[in-house]
Amino acid sequence: MNKIREKIINTRSIRMLIQVAGFIAFTGLFTLIYGSLKSLYICTMKGNFDLTASIPQLIIITVIFLTTILFGRFFCGWICAFGTLMDFLHFISYKITRKKIIVNHRIDNTLKYLKYVVLAMSIIFIWTLGMNLFEGSNPWDVFGTYTSLGDTPSLTEYMKSNWVGAATLAVIMAGGLFIERFFCRYLCPLGALFTILSKFRIMKIRKEKNHCGKCNICSESCSMGIYINPIDIVHSGECINCLKCIHKCPGENLNTSVGKKQLSKRIITALAVFTLLLCAAAYYGATYIDSIQTSDSGKANISELTKQSTGTYQDGTYEGTGTGFKGTTTVSVTIKNGYITDIATVSTNDDKPYYNRAFSSMVQQIISTQNVGVDSVTGATFSSNGIRNAVADALGQEYQNNNDQIQRGHSGPGSHGEYGKKNGTN
Repeated sequence: MNKIREKIINTRSIRMLIQVAGFIAFTGLFTLIYGSLKSLYICTMKGNFDLTASIPQLIIITVIFLTTILFGRFFCGWICAFGTLMDFLHFISYKITRKKIIVNHRIDNTLKYLKYVVLAMSIIFIWTLGMNLFEGSNPWDVFGTYTSLGDTPSLTEYMKSNWVGAATLAVIMAGGLFIERFFCRYLCPLGALFTILSKFRIMKIRKEKNHCGKCNICSESCSMGIYINPIDIVHSGECINCLKCIHKCPGENLNTSVGKKQLSKRIITALAVFTLLLCAAAYYGATYIDSIQTSDSGKANISELTKQSTGTYQDGTYEGTGTGFKGTTTVSVTIKNGYITDIATVSTNDDKPYYNRAFSSMVQQIISTQNVGVDSVTGATFSSNGIRNAVADALGQEYQNNNDQIQRGHSGPGSHGEYGKKNGTN
């Protein structure tokens, strides 16, 4: 009975179950975290930070940062879908070759600085300078598109405008086959940030060094290539709490502890499940708040516009469609006195967290500027393109999804005819 219970309460099995749950429930959470950071950074730099509008992003960031500071990189090792992909690729490779590549310790440590370079370049060139040449074509966007639940866009059409991200993802996956956690070790910008935060964690792996021999199994089993053998406490921020070193140690000399208090398997499991549920609450809570904000976003104040002379659009209500994150998005656009006064969602196949964020921001921008050519929303580029495409289609404008190029005009037939598919009367 005890052996059966031991197998059930096995942290390796629990971790695998949590990874699968995270992969299914929040495939794009890492993209959402990155996008939230970028959004908060940009609005702060521009001096237009809005606490109410930023609540969804703040919820996501607060939960992830707090759990990382307390428990270390549980998100990276147990919940992140991209990390799960890396584990799966390495598992398949090992099952086939029965070999594990151990990167030289000095070379490995040097290469790990690359992720800080990626983070710095993202902050400087993309976040600060606003360079968006490859916007929406990063590997995690491509990964999120084809692993989230729902309809997937045509691979052929998708590759035309996102080949950079697809090619980068292919290289990362190839690296993951040969080097365990390849992306997490060397390239992940969030990994760089979490490595810094994780240095302050209260939960750490301890080792009874005096009881060790010279097997070095703990170091060789580490997913992140940390050289564990000569140390008493793993202080490295690279640790993702995979606990492989503990499982593999033949002398059972390693344990997880808070201070000098060793944690049992039950407590570790409880902490892991708690972290998963907390991430779920943050993810769906932020989505719910986003949806509430979205419901009122289309009713922007246009009183000043309507006081002016008649606008250039033809009055009526029109429908248009566009290709978003997970398929077709259809919107209705209301024109009064020649101005866009309301934009509503008719239907969408997109994932709610991405779509809600994009819709609430872009509708306000389009109505306030009376122009479809507004900026994409960070972390929801594909949904932004779909909304912009659908609005342009309703207005009879030609829109090219690639690189956000819009041929601006107030008339001309769209895919649904002149001014789109009309629902109202002139």
